[in-house]
Amino acid sequence: MDGFLFDHNLSLKARGLLATINAYGGDSVTQRFLRDTSADGQTAVRSAIQELVDNGYLKVERTRDRYGQINGICYTIIDKGE
Repeated sequence: MDGFLFDHNLSLKARGLLATINAYGGDSVTQRFLRDTSADGQTAVRSAIQELVDNGYLKVERTRDRYGQINGICYTIIDKGE
């Protein structure tokens, strides 16, 4: 599951972000956590997440409460079989 490290379509920022999400297990990682534990700001984290989504490495799902209100975001790492 480390093939993404050698994917030249990804920026170093996106590779590092995916490695971080992977290291923490994915489920408990939020944008705020990623922003607060790095030197990058919210825009940088969001753009790296979007890059990973665009390249098929990450799926982003907004979770909703019983009233249909968005209450969180779930990140799922997609294993591209590398």
